[in-house]
Amino acid sequence: MWHKGTEVDLGNELKKVLPHGAFTNPISGKSVILSLTGGEPTLRAKFFKPLLESEALQHCKHVLIETNCAVPLQWNAIGDLNEWLCADTSRKLTWSNSPKLSVSGEKWEDAIVPQIAARQRMVTGREGFNQVDQYFKFVCGPNEADFAEVSKAMEEYFAVGIPRSVEIYIMPTACTEEQQQSVATKVAAMCMERGYIYCHRVHLDVFGNAPGT
Repeated sequence: MWHKGTEVDLGNELKKVLPHGAFTNPISGKSVILSLTGGEPTLRAKFFKPLLESEALQHCKHVLIETNCAVPLQWNAIGDLNEWLCADTSRKLTWSNSPKLSVSGEKWEDAIVPQIAARQRMVTGREGFNQVDQYFKFVCGPNEADFAEVSKAMEEYFAVGIPRSVEIYIMPTACTEEQQQSVATKVAAMCMERGYIYCHRVHLDVFGNAPGT
């Protein structure tokens, strides 16, 4: 499933799989969201600028960066993203942060790096325009330990200036539809108790986690 090529090649291949081959759906008029995921996309942040400036992506209006929020965000990347946003105030950027909890096997100090979340907020777009969003998403099982770690992590993010109004999503630990169904109700109930947003793995129900989905 891996392919080698330039940013231009990537843009052209991406456009082939878009509904109607366009970044705006001609039926609904809604913008298609370009999700940069991975792996960890910020490890390749120097390629953001040539990718977003490629001919194939000239009509892209909304970019979502799926990150673990643990890789230092370089100043050049901040500048490149601000430049892309300021060039067109109808453009939008969303930081989707998915820090790893201890169940992943990551060390806490390597996975929870609040300064990176704070640096993301230096990407602002043009003054006076609401062009940038940021949220957090954690993977939890139906147990108190995982949710306690979410609370602990968020307190560290709040301490560096992340607003307490930031949206916090919880996705159940599951790889199959059956696994998800076995824990979904309890995870959702625990989210409601704490004021978090339950995030269902819809692709498991719709596509069965098949390749390419």
